Amino acid sequence: MQRDLRPMGVLEIIDASFRIYREHFLKFLAINAIVFVPYTLFLAAVMPNLLMEASQAAFTSAGDPTATLRAMLPALSTMFLGMLFFQQIATGAITAAVADGYLGKVPSVGRSYSTVLACFGTLFGAILLAAVITAAGFVVIVPGIVFMLWFSIVSTVVIIEKTSVGRSLARSRALVQGFLSKVFGLLLLVGIITVIFSQIGQIIGGLFVPQPGLDEIASGGAQFTVAFKKYLLVQTVSGHIVELFVGPLMSIAHVLLYYDLRIRKEGFDMEVMSNEILGGAPKAVDTKAAVDLPPPQGGLQA
Repeated sequence: MQRDLRPMGVLEIIDASFRIYREHFLKFLAINAIVFVPYTLFLAAVMPNLLMEASQAAFTSAGDPTATLRAMLPALSTMFLGMLFFQQIATGAITAAVADGYLGKVPSVGRSYSTVLACFGTLFGAILLAAVITAAGFVVIVPGIVFMLWFSIVSTVVIIEKTSVGRSLARSRALVQGFLSKVFGLLLLVGIITVIFSQIGQIIGGLFVPQPGLDEIASGGAQFTVAFKKYLLVQTVSGHIVELFVGPLMSIAHVLLYYDLRIRKEGFDMEVMSNEILGGAPKAVDTKAAVDLPPPQGGLQA
Protein backbone atom coordinates (compact mmCIF):
# COMPACT_ATOMS: atom_id res chain seq x y z
CA MET A 1 0.00 0.00 0.00
CA GLN A 2 1.62 3.25 -1.15
CA ARG A 3 1.44 5.88 1.59
CA ASP A 4 0.83 9.57 0.99
CA LEU A 5 2.71 11.07 3.92
CA ARG A 6 1.76 14.62 3.02
CA PRO A 7 -1.23 16.91 3.39
CA MET A 8 -3.89 16.10 0.80
CA GLY A 9 -6.88 17.96 -0.56
CA VAL A 10 -10.39 16.50 -0.71
CA LEU A 11 -10.08 15.24 -4.29
CA GLU A 12 -6.65 13.78 -3.55
CA ILE A 13 -8.08 11.81 -0.63
CA ILE A 14 -10.88 10.49 -2.85
CA ASP A 15 -8.38 9.52 -5.56
CA ALA A 16 -6.06 7.84 -3.04
CA SER A 17 -9.03 5.96 -1.54
CA PHE A 18 -9.95 4.50 -4.94
CA ARG A 19 -6.32 3.56 -5.57
CA ILE A 20 -5.92 1.78 -2.22
CA TYR A 21 -9.26 0.01 -2.74
CA ARG A 22 -8.16 -1.26 -6.16
CA GLU A 23 -4.83 -2.50 -4.79
CA HIS A 24 -6.46 -4.59 -2.03
CA PHE A 25 -9.93 -5.11 -3.50
CA LEU A 26 -10.26 -8.83 -2.74
CA LYS A 27 -8.96 -8.50 0.82
CA PHE A 28 -11.31 -5.60 1.61
CA LEU A 29 -14.18 -7.47 0.01
CA ALA A 30 -13.42 -10.57 2.10
CA ILE A 31 -13.31 -8.49 5.31
CA ASN A 32 -16.66 -6.91 4.51
CA ALA A 33 -18.27 -10.16 3.36
CA ILE A 34 -17.58 -11.92 6.69
CA VAL A 35 -20.11 -9.60 8.32
CA PHE A 36 -22.32 -8.43 5.48
CA VAL A 37 -23.27 -11.83 4.05
CA PRO A 38 -24.89 -13.14 7.28
CA TYR A 39 -26.29 -9.64 8.00
CA THR A 40 -27.90 -9.50 4.55
CA LEU A 41 -29.37 -12.99 4.97
CA PHE A 42 -30.80 -11.94 8.33
CA LEU A 43 -32.39 -8.80 6.86
CA ALA A 44 -33.71 -10.77 3.88
CA ALA A 45 -35.47 -13.08 6.33
CA VAL A 46 -37.10 -10.44 8.53
CA MET A 47 -37.27 -7.07 6.72
CA PRO A 48 -39.85 -7.81 3.97
CA ASN A 49 -42.41 -8.92 6.57
CA LEU A 50 -41.63 -5.99 8.87
CA LEU A 51 -41.85 -3.46 6.03
CA MET A 52 -45.02 -5.05 4.69
CA GLU A 53 -46.70 -4.89 8.08
CA ALA A 54 -45.51 -1.30 8.54
CA SER A 55 -46.86 -0.29 5.12
CA GLN A 56 -50.24 -1.85 5.80
CA ALA A 57 -50.46 -0.24 9.25
CA ALA A 58 -49.44 3.14 7.85
CA PHE A 59 -52.06 2.86 5.11
CA THR A 60 -54.87 2.02 7.53
CA SER A 61 -53.85 4.82 9.91
CA ALA A 62 -53.47 7.51 7.23
CA GLY A 63 -53.55 10.96 8.75
CA ASP A 64 -52.24 9.81 12.13
CA PRO A 65 -48.45 10.41 12.17
CA THR A 66 -48.07 8.86 15.64
CA ALA A 67 -49.67 5.61 14.52
CA THR A 68 -47.58 5.61 11.33
CA LEU A 69 -44.36 6.08 13.30
CA ARG A 70 -45.39 3.33 15.72
CA ALA A 71 -46.03 1.01 12.79
CA MET A 72 -42.59 1.75 11.33
CA LEU A 73 -40.76 1.38 14.65
CA PRO A 74 -39.95 -2.38 14.42
CA ALA A 75 -38.45 -2.02 10.93
CA LEU A 76 -36.56 1.17 11.81
CA SER A 77 -35.23 -0.33 15.05
CA THR A 78 -34.02 -3.46 13.26
CA MET A 79 -32.17 -1.43 10.63
CA PHE A 80 -30.69 0.99 13.20
CA LEU A 81 -29.43 -1.70 15.56
CA GLY A 82 -28.09 -3.73 12.64
CA MET A 83 -26.26 -0.68 11.34
CA LEU A 84 -24.74 0.02 14.77
CA PHE A 85 -23.70 -3.56 15.41
CA PHE A 86 -22.93 -5.36 12.16
CA GLN A 87 -21.90 -2.40 10.05
CA GLN A 88 -19.55 -1.01 12.68
CA ILE A 89 -17.77 -4.35 13.05
CA ALA A 90 -17.13 -4.43 9.29
CA THR A 91 -16.19 -0.73 9.18
CA GLY A 92 -13.83 -1.16 12.12
CA ALA A 93 -12.13 -4.16 10.52
CA ILE A 94 -11.62 -2.27 7.26
CA THR A 95 -10.25 0.68 9.24
CA ALA A 96 -7.75 -1.58 11.02
CA ALA A 97 -6.63 -3.08 7.70
CA VAL A 98 -6.12 0.33 6.07
CA ALA A 99 -4.24 1.63 9.12
CA ASP A 100 -1.93 -1.41 9.02
CA GLY A 101 -1.19 -0.81 5.35
CA TYR A 102 -0.64 2.91 5.91
CA LEU A 103 1.99 2.15 8.56
CA GLY A 104 3.79 -0.35 6.35
CA LYS A 105 2.27 -3.61 7.62
CA VAL A 106 0.60 -6.22 5.43
CA PRO A 107 -3.21 -6.04 6.03
CA SER A 108 -4.62 -9.25 7.49
CA VAL A 109 -8.26 -10.34 7.75
CA GLY A 110 -7.66 -12.10 11.08
CA ARG A 111 -5.71 -9.23 12.65
CA SER A 112 -8.27 -6.70 11.44
CA TYR A 113 -11.12 -8.50 13.19
CA SER A 114 -9.03 -9.14 16.30
CA THR A 115 -8.36 -5.41 16.53
CA VAL A 116 -11.99 -4.36 16.19
CA LEU A 117 -13.37 -7.06 18.51
CA ALA A 118 -10.87 -6.12 21.20
CA CYS A 119 -12.28 -2.60 21.39
CA PHE A 120 -15.84 -3.16 20.15
CA GLY A 121 -17.45 -2.08 23.42
CA THR A 122 -15.70 1.27 23.24
CA LEU A 123 -16.44 1.55 19.52
CA PHE A 124 -20.14 0.84 20.03
CA GLY A 125 -20.35 3.26 22.95
CA ALA A 126 -18.53 6.07 21.15
CA ILE A 127 -20.65 5.79 18.02
CA LEU A 128 -23.88 5.58 20.02
CA LEU A 129 -22.98 8.62 22.14
CA ALA A 130 -21.93 10.58 19.05
CA ALA A 131 -25.23 9.66 17.35
CA VAL A 132 -27.26 10.80 20.37
CA ILE A 133 -25.40 14.12 20.63
CA THR A 134 -25.71 14.72 16.89
CA ALA A 135 -29.42 13.87 16.87
CA ALA A 136 -29.99 16.29 19.77
CA GLY A 137 -28.09 18.97 17.88
CA PHE A 138 -30.23 18.53 14.78
CA VAL A 139 -33.20 19.87 16.75
CA VAL A 140 -31.65 23.26 15.97
CA ILE A 141 -30.10 22.04 12.65
CA VAL A 142 -26.77 23.95 12.66
CA PRO A 143 -25.34 22.44 15.87
CA GLY A 144 -26.29 19.01 14.55
CA ILE A 145 -24.24 19.55 11.39
CA VAL A 146 -21.26 20.74 13.43
CA PHE A 147 -21.53 17.76 15.81
CA MET A 148 -21.75 15.38 12.85
CA LEU A 149 -18.50 16.81 11.44
CA TRP A 150 -16.75 16.87 14.82
CA PHE A 151 -17.44 13.17 15.42
CA SER A 152 -17.04 11.99 11.81
CA ILE A 153 -13.75 10.16 12.52
CA VAL A 154 -14.55 8.94 16.03
CA SER A 155 -14.64 5.26 14.99
CA THR A 156 -11.26 5.67 13.27
CA VAL A 157 -9.83 7.19 16.46
CA VAL A 158 -11.12 4.27 18.57
CA ILE A 159 -9.65 1.63 16.24
CA ILE A 160 -6.25 3.27 15.73
CA GLU A 161 -5.60 4.97 19.07
CA LYS A 162 -7.63 2.63 21.34
CA THR A 163 -8.87 5.43 23.55
CA SER A 164 -11.90 5.59 25.85
CA VAL A 165 -15.36 6.70 24.71
CA GLY A 166 -15.10 10.26 26.03
CA ARG A 167 -11.49 10.68 24.92
CA SER A 168 -12.31 9.39 21.43
CA LEU A 169 -15.07 11.97 20.96
CA ALA A 170 -12.82 14.74 22.26
CA ARG A 171 -9.94 13.56 20.07
CA SER A 172 -12.10 13.46 16.94
CA ARG A 173 -13.36 16.98 17.67
CA ALA A 174 -9.82 18.26 18.28
CA LEU A 175 -8.54 16.88 14.97
CA VAL A 176 -11.49 18.12 12.92
CA GLN A 177 -11.63 21.57 14.55
CA GLY A 178 -10.40 24.20 12.10
CA PHE A 179 -11.03 21.95 9.08
CA LEU A 180 -14.83 21.73 9.13
CA SER A 181 -15.24 22.82 5.50
CA LYS A 182 -12.72 20.22 4.33
CA VAL A 183 -14.38 17.43 6.30
CA PHE A 184 -17.81 18.53 5.05
CA GLY A 185 -16.59 18.54 1.44
CA LEU A 186 -15.12 15.05 1.77
CA LEU A 187 -18.22 13.60 3.44
CA LEU A 188 -20.41 15.24 0.81
CA LEU A 189 -18.44 13.74 -2.08
CA VAL A 190 -18.30 10.29 -0.46
CA GLY A 191 -22.04 10.55 0.21
CA ILE A 192 -22.76 11.43 -3.42
CA ILE A 193 -20.69 8.48 -4.62
CA THR A 194 -22.54 6.19 -2.22
CA VAL A 195 -25.97 7.45 -3.36
CA ILE A 196 -25.03 6.97 -7.02
CA PHE A 197 -23.99 3.35 -6.44
CA SER A 198 -27.05 2.78 -4.27
CA GLN A 199 -29.34 4.03 -7.04
CA ILE A 200 -27.59 1.79 -9.54
CA GLY A 201 -28.17 -1.18 -7.20
CA GLN A 202 -31.87 -0.35 -6.86
CA ILE A 203 -32.24 0.02 -10.62
CA ILE A 204 -30.59 -3.35 -11.21
CA GLY A 205 -32.78 -4.93 -8.53
CA GLY A 206 -35.85 -3.39 -10.15
CA LEU A 207 -34.94 -5.02 -13.47
CA PHE A 208 -35.29 -8.47 -11.88
CA VAL A 209 -38.33 -7.74 -9.70
CA PRO A 210 -40.12 -4.50 -10.62
CA GLN A 211 -42.25 -2.58 -8.17
CA PRO A 212 -45.86 -3.85 -8.12
CA GLY A 213 -47.92 -2.18 -10.83
CA LEU A 214 -51.28 -0.46 -10.56
CA ASP A 215 -53.17 -3.65 -11.45
CA GLU A 216 -51.55 -5.55 -8.58
CA ILE A 217 -52.14 -2.66 -6.19
CA ALA A 218 -55.78 -2.44 -7.29
CA SER A 219 -56.31 -6.16 -6.90
CA GLY A 220 -54.91 -6.10 -3.36
CA GLY A 221 -55.08 -9.28 -1.35
CA ALA A 222 -52.62 -12.12 -1.61
CA GLN A 223 -51.40 -11.23 -5.12
CA PHE A 224 -50.26 -7.76 -4.06
CA THR A 225 -48.77 -9.06 -0.80
CA VAL A 226 -46.62 -11.64 -2.58
CA ALA A 227 -45.49 -9.17 -5.26
CA PHE A 228 -44.66 -6.43 -2.76
CA LYS A 229 -42.75 -8.77 -0.42
CA LYS A 230 -40.72 -10.06 -3.35
CA TYR A 231 -39.95 -6.48 -4.37
CA LEU A 232 -38.89 -5.55 -0.81
CA LEU A 233 -36.70 -8.65 -0.59
CA VAL A 234 -34.82 -7.84 -3.79
CA GLN A 235 -34.39 -4.18 -2.83
CA THR A 236 -33.05 -5.16 0.61
CA VAL A 237 -30.56 -7.64 -0.81
CA SER A 238 -29.43 -5.39 -3.68
CA GLY A 239 -28.94 -2.46 -1.29
CA HIS A 240 -26.67 -4.49 0.97
CA ILE A 241 -24.74 -5.95 -1.95
CA VAL A 242 -23.97 -2.34 -2.92
CA GLU A 243 -22.93 -1.63 0.68
CA LEU A 244 -20.67 -4.69 0.57
CA PHE A 245 -18.74 -3.13 -2.32
CA VAL A 246 -18.97 0.57 -1.45
CA GLY A 247 -18.44 0.33 2.33
CA PRO A 248 -14.65 -0.18 2.18
CA LEU A 249 -14.23 2.95 0.07
CA MET A 250 -15.93 5.05 2.74
CA SER A 251 -13.78 3.54 5.49
CA ILE A 252 -10.58 4.14 3.52
CA ALA A 253 -11.52 7.80 2.98
CA HIS A 254 -12.10 8.26 6.73
CA VAL A 255 -8.72 6.73 7.58
CA LEU A 256 -6.92 8.93 5.05
CA LEU A 257 -8.74 11.97 6.43
CA TYR A 258 -7.65 11.01 9.97
CA TYR A 259 -3.99 10.76 8.95
CA ASP A 260 -4.22 13.92 6.85
CA LEU A 261 -5.44 15.87 9.90
CA ARG A 262 -2.66 14.40 12.06
CA ILE A 263 -0.07 15.35 9.45
CA ARG A 264 -1.38 18.91 9.36
CA LYS A 265 -1.72 19.33 13.12
CA GLU A 266 0.92 17.05 14.64
CA GLY A 267 3.58 16.50 11.98
CA PHE A 268 2.73 12.80 11.85
CA ASP A 269 4.57 12.41 8.52
CA MET A 270 7.86 13.61 10.04
CA GLU A 271 7.34 11.33 13.06
CA VAL A 272 6.85 8.25 10.88
CA MET A 273 9.79 9.01 8.61
CA SER A 274 12.15 9.76 11.51
CA ASN A 275 11.20 6.52 13.24
CA GLU A 276 11.73 4.54 10.02
CA ILE A 277 15.19 6.06 9.64
CA LEU A 278 15.98 5.16 13.26
CA GLY A 279 14.52 1.69 12.78
CA GLY A 280 11.74 2.09 15.32
CA ALA A 281 7.97 2.16 15.22
CA PRO A 282 5.88 5.33 15.31
CA LYS A 283 5.26 6.47 18.87
CA ALA A 284 1.79 6.11 20.35
CA VAL A 285 -0.05 9.40 20.32
CA ASP A 286 -0.45 11.29 23.58
CA THR A 287 -4.19 11.73 23.31
CA LYS A 288 -4.48 13.95 26.39
CA ALA A 289 -1.96 16.39 25.00
CA ALA A 290 -3.42 16.20 21.51
CA VAL A 291 -6.92 17.04 22.69
CA ASP A 292 -5.67 20.21 24.33
CA LEU A 293 -3.82 21.50 21.25
CA PRO A 294 -5.14 24.86 20.04
CA PRO A 295 -6.71 24.37 16.58
CA PRO A 296 -5.05 26.15 13.66
CA GLN A 297 -6.99 28.40 11.38
CA GLY A 298 -8.06 26.90 8.08
CA GLY A 299 -10.89 25.74 5.95
CA LEU A 300 -10.81 23.71 2.74
CA GLN A 301 -7.05 23.30 2.46
CA ALA A 302 -5.47 22.01 -0.70
